[in-house]
Amino acid sequence: MERMPVQNEEEKTLTAFHVKAKGLDVEVHFRFTNEPHILLAQIAQKTAKNVYIKKSGKIDRCTVISQNVDPDTPALQTAGVDFHAFWNMQDDLNIENLVSNDIHAVLKTYGVEAARATIINEVKGVFGSYGISVNIRHLILIADFMTHSGRYRPMSRHGIVESVSPLSKMTFETASKFIVDAAYHGEMDDLEAPSARICLGLPVKMGTGCFDLMQKLEV
Repeated sequence: MERMPVQNEEEKTLTAFHVKAKGLDVEVHFRFTNEPHILLAQIAQKTAKNVYIKKSGKIDRCTVISQNVDPDTPALQTAGVDFHAFWNMQDDLNIENLVSNDIHAVLKTYGVEAARATIINEVKGVFGSYGISVNIRHLILIADFMTHSGRYRPMSRHGIVESVSPLSKMTFETASKFIVDAAYHGEMDDLEAPSARICLGLPVKMGTGCFDLMQKLEV
């Protein structure tokens, strides 16, 4: 790029004197006067972070990455979640493979089954980063617990308190609090939950314990 001669003081304040855009190509010409040893690459990177050529919805930043499943096919990773913005760009992007780690956004947009699948993939990805292998049936059980009510609840003491069994709540955490609450509100336990039955030494009603053996006695 040639150095342009400086005509007057007013012209010294101008940095970009030519901007041209055609399709996805943008051409910008800058004028430099007395700036010594300027690294243009650093200036371009710093400027690019603060300039939006086109912004869609709640998406702040977009980066091209390679997929783990198909490394030859590039994918876009965004900072921010806005499914509607990608739907509007379906002529340019393949929106059939949208993936998000925002469970609530997936649940609200695509439904509980999509949220359940997302939970499984996210937990599997977290364990996989540390080289930990977990049987998929355990992950499915966790995802079923978190979404079986038709919405998303945490796998923690805040999520377990939704159980109707006082004894199940006591076996998880803060037993004294649940005992006091159950006594204060007069709650009943039908002993159908596995944790409740184990507390009283009863067989769990699943597997070999889900049926009774009856014998016909002749009197």
